[in-house]
Amino acid sequence: MMQVKKYVAPTYAEALILAKNELGTDAVIVESRKVRIGGIFGLFGREMTELTVAAERRPEPYRPSRPTPSRPAAAAARQAPATPAGPVAPAPSAVPAVPVTADASGAGAPPAAAHGGVADLTGLRRELADLRQAVTRLVEVRPDPTALLELKGYGRKVYEQLLDAGVEEGLALAVSRKVGTHATKGRALLRAELSRVMGPGAPIHVEQGRRQVVALVGPTGVGKTTTLAKLAAHFALERGLKVGLITADTFRIAAVDQLRTYADILSIPLYTVERPAEVTQALAHTAGADVVLLDTGGRSHRDEERMAELQELLATARPDETHLVVSLNTNPRDAHRMLERYLPLGVNRLIFTKADETSAPGLMLNIRLRSDLPVSYITAGQAVPDDLTPADTVDYCKLFMGA
Repeated sequence: MMQVKKYVAPTYAEALILAKNELGTDAVIVESRKVRIGGIFGLFGREMTELTVAAERRPEPYRPSRPTPSRPAAAAARQAPATPAGPVAPAPSAVPAVPVTADASGAGAPPAAAHGGVADLTGLRRELADLRQAVTRLVEVRPDPTALLELKGYGRKVYEQLLDAGVEEGLALAVSRKVGTHATKGRALLRAELSRVMGPGAPIHVEQGRRQVVALVGPTGVGKTTTLAKLAAHFALERGLKVGLITADTFRIAAVDQLRTYADILSIPLYTVERPAEVTQALAHTAGADVVLLDTGGRSHRDEERMAELQELLATARPDETHLVVSLNTNPRDAHRMLERYLPLGVNRLIFTKADETSAPGLMLNIRLRSDLPVSYITAGQAVPDDLTPADTVDYCKLFMGA
C-alpha cells in the first residue's frame, strides 16, 4: 500500500534528506514546487521547497498480544501482598534503519565525429551499409540449412559460440563464413571481422580549457548514474581535469543521493535541476570546467510525456555529445524499440553496461549492425572508475568467444 507525504524545507536538498530519512531511498518524488511560508496574505513569506513523495507503506513489526490471565490467577494476584518494586532497566529504544541502495545503473542530428577518436566515419558507414545489405535477409529469417552445412571446423565453432553469446543467427553466419576452418588463422580473421562490424571506438575526447558537455540518456536501471560517476572519476583522478556534474534525475531519491556522495568524494561540484529551464543556470556555473557530465532521469521509451520532457531538457542543454546507455541484460526486442525512440533525440554515441551480468553480450553486435552510432565505453562491474573500458581498447573476440 502506498503512502504519500509532503516535506517542506528551505532547499531541495534538505527536503530530500527529510524524505529519505523517513521513507527510505526507494521513495519516488511525485512533485516538487516552490511555496511561501508565513508572511501576510501570501506576501513577504519565506520561499521554501515542497516535495510530494510516495513510498510503499512499511509493514508494522509483529507484536504478540499479552495473554489475558484466567480469573483464578487474577484473584490470586489481587490477594498477593505487595512487594516493593526494584529498579527497572529502561527498554532499549528502537532505531529504525534507513535502507541504502546503490544504483547498479525533434529531429535526429547526424553522429558527430569524435576529435581524433573515429577515423573515416564516412568510409565506415559505407562498409557497414554493404554488410547490412548482405546479411539483412539472413538476420531476419533462420539461415538456410544448406548454408550451415558449409561451415566446417573452426567456422562452425565460431557460429555456435556466437549464437550462445546472443548474436542473431544471420549475423552469426555472416561473420562465421569469414573465418575459415583452421583455428590458427581463423582467430585473427575473426578478431578483424568483429572489429570491423563494431567499428572504431569513440570515447569522450576532452581538451583542457575547452568545455565539453556530455549527456547520458537511457531507460531506468541501465546504470546511467554509476557510469556517470565512473566517467567523473576517470577525468578528475586519472586525467586531472576540471569536472562539473549536473543531475536532472530528481525522480528517484537514491540517484541524487548516490551522485552527491561521489561528488563529495571527488570534490566535484554537483548541481541539481528540477526542470529544463534551470539547466542554463547550472551550465553557467560550470563554465570553467573542462567536461560537464549531465545525468538524466530514466525514461521508458513507451512513456510519451516523460520522453517529451527529456527532449526539452536536451534542447535546452545542447550537449556536445549524447550517449545512449544500454544494458546488455535488455531484451533484444525491447532494445530495438528503445533505439527507435531514443535516436531521434540527437544521440550520437552508445555505452553498453553490465557486461559482467550477462551471458549474451552479442546484443551489442546486433545493435551496432542496425546503427551507425559508434560505441564509446563498455562497463563491467560496480567499481569506480576501474570497471569502465574505452571501446577502442576492447577485444571483441575475447568478449564474445571467451578467448
